[in-house]
Amino acid sequence: MNTSSQWNSGAGVKMLKAIAPVDSIAATINGTGIDRSGYQSAALHVAVAAASGSPNAQSVVAHIEHSSDDGSQDAYTDYTGPESTAVETTTALTADNTQTQLNVNLSKAKKYVRAVVVVGFTDGSTPKIEVAGTWAFGGAVTLPAS
Repeated sequence: MNTSSQWNSGAGVKMLKAIAPVDSIAATINGTGIDRSGYQSAALHVAVAAASGSPNAQSVVAHIEHSSDDGSQDAYTDYTGPESTAVETTTALTADNTQTQLNVNLSKAKKYVRAVVVVGFTDGSTPKIEVAGTWAFGGAVTLPAS
């Protein structure tokens, strides 16, 4: 490993918004489609704040979908990854002010990927929770010029 890459790890990483911060009721939130061309892996980071409305339980889970044309003709479908037949899914966030990260091999993904977050509550008085997500794309096929 050359030392310049040790001091510039960001050169091979592309950070993008996966889910804009939103104060969500129980719902499914579809993130924006991202052209992942040139990147073979990603980390999806999802964070939640404190829930309001006193729910007895809460669950926030994210998964990844992919499409060849950003859903224009090829609808987004669940991404299972090359090593598994299971959908790539985060650990459920069931407590306030928590976060999770899903590391994903995108080598078999179509051109566009998006995060989908499913928010659920048990009971409460119109419960809501703030949710946000970020992509970190890596495994660049071609690194930027130094």
